[in-house]
Amino acid sequence: MTKAETESIVEIVKKASDIIPWIDSKGNNFDSAKYILPEFQRDFTWTIQQTLDLFDSIVRNVYIGSLVLGQPTFDIAARRVDLRKRSKGLKGKKSPTIELEQSIIKGMNPKNHPILILDGQQRISSLARAMDSDKTNDRVYFVVKKAPSSGGRPMPTKANLVDHLLEFSSEISDDNLSLEIGHVWKVENGTIGPYDMVKLLNPLKISKYYSSLSPTDKATEEAYFLNLIQAVKNMLNESKLVQVFELDTSLQNFTLFFERSNTKGVKLDFIDILSAKVYTKCRLRSLWERLQSKTSLDIKNAKEPIIRLINYFSNRPDPSKNNQISKGKILEDLTGQEIENLFDDISKSWIDVVEWLLVNNIVPSQNRLPYPKMVMPLMAYRFTKKKDLASCPPNETEELRKWITTVAIAERYSMKTNERYLTDIGKFVELANKKMLSKDSAYINEIKHRITTVPDLIEVTATSGALPKAISNLISYENNGYISWLNNKKIPKWNKKDDFQSHHIYPNAFLVKQGMSKNKESIVNRAYIPKLLNIKISDRDPKGYFTELSKTNKHIDVALQKDFIPVWVKNEDKAVNFQKFIDERAKDMLTLIRNNSL
Repeated sequence: MTKAETESIVEIVKKASDIIPWIDSKGNNFDSAKYILPEFQRDFTWTIQQTLDLFDSIVRNVYIGSLVLGQPTFDIAARRVDLRKRSKGLKGKKSPTIELEQSIIKGMNPKNHPILILDGQQRISSLARAMDSDKTNDRVYFVVKKAPSSGGRPMPTKANLVDHLLEFSSEISDDNLSLEIGHVWKVENGTIGPYDMVKLLNPLKISKYYSSLSPTDKATEEAYFLNLIQAVKNMLNESKLVQVFELDTSLQNFTLFFERSNTKGVKLDFIDILSAKVYTKCRLRSLWERLQSKTSLDIKNAKEPIIRLINYFSNRPDPSKNNQISKGKILEDLTGQEIENLFDDISKSWIDVVEWLLVNNIVPSQNRLPYPKMVMPLMAYRFTKKKDLASCPPNETEELRKWITTVAIAERYSMKTNERYLTDIGKFVELANKKMLSKDSAYINEIKHRITTVPDLIEVTATSGALPKAISNLISYENNGYISWLNNKKIPKWNKKDDFQSHHIYPNAFLVKQGMSKNKESIVNRAYIPKLLNIKISDRDPKGYFTELSKTNKHIDVALQKDFIPVWVKNEDKAVNFQKFIDERAKDMLTLIRNNSL
């Protein structure tokens, strides 16, 4: 259930900065707060200009977004908002990580129960930092417009503050009256008493602006300054200023919130949440850093398969908690100690599987893997076998290879993914124990693809996703690497998503001009070539662009044959033989698919 309410900036800042003593189950003492950040949240990154803009929006009554909070119902690591001093970056140590344990929370006074900041960290931190500017050095000045040359100006109130505002600045003005927000906070929290005129007026009296005034104007500005303090203070105490949503933070809802949020381009997933949950027993971030130091592979897509396999192979007394890979089960059951126990072996399995795929040209690069998590069954095989894939029986690894093609062309993981991964992981554990996949007719029938005829293949028009990746990967595998039309050499690894593009062999616009639209979008009419070459070819007829390519590659026929393109296509300046091309190439490609499927 979601509860919506409003809070004043004063309430928010007090809850984020006032210290609440916290003693964890080990007896460690921490300075905590009411509003606290999940440990996995990104660091405070806002510039002082963004803080100035925030205060300007507040005074002008511009919507500053809502805050999303939630009381944790599970153990999780957290930390206080960042109040370190700003000086060419934030200096000093971060606040220590605090393990929020439900056993401790339940024994606390409910008014001190911690509340997690789920969305709004930058805004809450900016507000708190501006208030406590002596500590943070984030100084925010309300710079006042100059008084009219005649007639004076009205005293500031909460209602008319915007009429008095010239700008918010990080520096005190020499030419205009300025009020620092941090000074208002000292009045608000009682550091400066309401009748202590010396301290109340001190920032004004020591300013360069004040020293330039006449005695009469000084008295006027002193009265104005005191009213401005009260007006800003009243504004910060206005309860309708900020909308706050408090979410039902069951573990499942908490995870879904972060997986479906994308704040400033940073999308969090259940691995980040798990990192905070197991923090006291396992520094998962350090394990990822250690893994990256061991390999030149990109481990971005390794995290989820590794964690899921660790949970799968963790042996627990309760059988219902074993052999599970769903996010919910992982967050409920997986412990830091279990991660520590299996991390090295499972991560080694991931490295070996991915390197085996690349070395053997089964995929030309990591980003050409049809499904990033489809390595899990292979990892389960490698983990159970307890030796490198290169040392495993060739008849078993050949089944691994053909399985990849089969399930990718079948688009097996387009739905019911957890259920299917569980089945496949189990089958690969059996394969490691010498039970061949190809002998299991029921399983083969379950995973087999439906491209069995030339028309089936011609009807495929997908340009992205598992199926086209699988077919282009097969061509690469057949040639021990993808062959360049430019020089017949093996194309280097596809390191970036846009290094290569799907090219119409008979260009789309060319076919339309020739009145030939049928099958122009078929996968059979496509080949992967470098992006710049694809742009250069544009909509030219095959003869036109292949003639130009032949000037630098005298043996272009070799590249065409390796791409399953009939050599005669290079002489085509009309589309009359387009269907003949489609039929011939589809037949050869179908043979390739059949020879490499289970």
